[in-house]
Amino acid sequence: MVDALSSQSAIGRGDATKTIWNDGQFQDHEQLYIEYRTTPKLTTRDAFDFLLKKNFFRAGLELICDHCGLTSWLSLRQIDDDWVCEYCGHVNKTSLHIRDRGDWKFRKSGLLAKDNNQEGAIPVLLSLLTFGRLVHLHEAMHMTSVRFTKGVAECEVDFMLLRHKEDSIEWVLGEAKSAGGEINQDDLTHMKSIADALRKVGIRPYLAFSKTAEGFTASELDLFRSARKDGYAVILLTNREIEPYFPYMQSPDADQLPHKYAHSFDCMAANSAYRYLRSEPLAQ
Repeated sequence: MVDALSSQSAIGRGDATKTIWNDGQFQDHEQLYIEYRTTPKLTTRDAFDFLLKKNFFRAGLELICDHCGLTSWLSLRQIDDDWVCEYCGHVNKTSLHIRDRGDWKFRKSGLLAKDNNQEGAIPVLLSLLTFGRLVHLHEAMHMTSVRFTKGVAECEVDFMLLRHKEDSIEWVLGEAKSAGGEINQDDLTHMKSIADALRKVGIRPYLAFSKTAEGFTASELDLFRSARKDGYAVILLTNREIEPYFPYMQSPDADQLPHKYAHSFDCMAANSAYRYLRSEPLAQ
């Protein structure tokens, strides 16, 4: 829904909840807990109301000017007895333009309002939330959009996690893409060079690749297999891990995974290898 709307377009409640329903795929997430509710299942209405509470969408009206015939958007704070057309300046009577409750529309707001796909921020945030549900983030330092300029060829990683565990240091280097994006050889080469530099000072590196999509492409999986063959620990996240609250427990293959109750980067890497990098990967 977010990607389909520009900052200047609006959507009605009915169309919004229909989009969230997503031809029935929403049923996979009806057990998701986002806030207190009195019903056992999450509904599309609940999900949209939550977005409104968090100011990701804001209400207003699209009204057509009596003089020039062009449509103006008025947020709730702009609505009064009269409204002024943003194009020709004509003063219109608001009460004559409101037909029924179906007139109310909603526009993106806050983080979602910019028409730049939030510069990849959403896949990064969702990836960090997934790590946080398995490996408590309060036990680790994390950073986003990190640029390396010394010690390796200049490059950038989308996120990092650093954790001191007993007498060792673990360091996750993360690359995150939205659906339609592609992780390529350059991404892998840069991350491997950083991982090699970390190894030289006794740090245990992990290469994490996440994608807000149903799966990785064949070429991406070939890259990950090559990295694992070269001795790098690889953690992979798609919608299968990002969407459930418990990424491995709440899945049909839970009892087949090496670590149903994953609680470390090593457990996540082992599950990733089993799910995605075997010669005969599990059916989704």
